[in-house]
Amino acid sequence: MATALIVDRESDTRQLLRRILRGHGHQVFAFANQQDALAWANSHRVDLAIVELEPEVGLDYRAWLTLKQSKGEPKVLTLSRYFSKHLALEALAAGTEGYFLKPVDIEELEFKVNTLAMDL
Repeated sequence: MATALIVDRESDTRQLLRRILRGHGHQVFAFANQQDALAWANSHRVDLAIVELEPEVGLDYRAWLTLKQSKGEPKVLTLSRYFSKHLALEALAAGTEGYFLKPVDIEELEFKVNTLAMDL
């Protein structure tokens, strides 16, 4: 069982992702803001982080990649409401495992999570 962390401003998105991940047997923790999530993650094991990518409000993948480099974890997936080819390529080149547009294609996300879970 993997420990998954969700960081998304939208309650509906957090609830949907929580339900999907729990349905696959993962332990899930969800936060509305990155600061609280990072504080929690610094003292707990995180295998998978699904992070909303909204740089204008401080929700960013870079802090998660720093955590990944320092602890050898977690796998990071990013979500964004706005398509930005530049940000998507930057996030993928920096080491995120996937970039998903909101509203999220649930089947695509589940496939990616299941694929990543094999390595956790």
